[in-house]
Amino acid sequence: MRLKEIIYEVADELKCEIMALAVMSDHVDMLCEVDPQLGIHRFVKRVKGKSSRMLRQEYDGLRSRLPTL
Repeated sequence: MRLKEIIYEVADELKCEIMALAVMSDHVDMLCEVDPQLGIHRFVKRVKGKSSRMLRQEYDGLRSRLPTL
């Protein structure tokens, strides 16, 4: 649920429209309308960056663990 909220927040910030969204445990399916000046790759990059940062801050179990030597 939190990931969906973050995706919709980014879409609102960038004035993109999410037409369909399905979040599964291992991937996300999304159909969206993005301004051609922005480009789909920039929208996806922003969603991935913001969602990764926010989810790692909110859920300690998602933080990367460095291997011990």
